[in-house]
Amino acid sequence: MPTEDHPIPPDVLLTIGLSLTAISLLVSWLKVRRYRRYANAPGVVIEVVECISDLKNETTFAPKISFKTDLGQTVEFVSSLSSSWKPTVGKSVMVLYDPADPKDATVDEFFTKYFVQLIFLAFGLTSLVLSLVLFLRGR
Repeated sequence: MPTEDHPIPPDVLLTIGLSLTAISLLVSWLKVRRYRRYANAPGVVIEVVECISDLKNETTFAPKISFKTDLGQTVEFVSSLSSSWKPTVGKSVMVLYDPADPKDATVDEFFTKYFVQLIFLAFGLTSLVLSLVLFLRGR
């Protein structure tokens, strides 16, 4: 039951922490399995795309990348991860793509592939630690 000292009971924090951590690990595992069947190709940043957030009216930037598949098909895609820093046009990057659907591509960098899972994992582990601290303080 919530108190002034603990607005969220430790068992609720424990449930939240376990859920977020499990979701993070499950989605990461599914992505690793998916990326195993993907092919690699060198790519290049050909353009910077401005992304405007509806929530904060903030502008971020995502690289538009061009690469050639193993079959010689040229494919362009915009990275799903944007940031406040402008990518460098002409920069070389490695690309992972689905050979059956080359438009299904991503930059082959750990942070780009697993950013959302890392956020879930951070919140999950934080909730687990807080629940443990609150539980031990309440004993």
